[in-house]
Amino acid sequence: MNEMKVVTALTLKRYQLIAEPTMKPKIIPRLVLRSLNGIHIKIKPLET
Repeated sequence: MNEMKVVTALTLKRYQLIAEPTMKPKIIPRLVLRSLNGIHIKIKPLET
């Protein structure tokens, strides 16, 4: 679990996650929000 947290933190530190405007998620209301068709994102490196 700690390794997953480190990988997620490093990814968010180095990249920008952009929602795909053409693919909107269809949210299913449950205890934890889920998407029926997934979440489509673009990953763009941050400019340093």
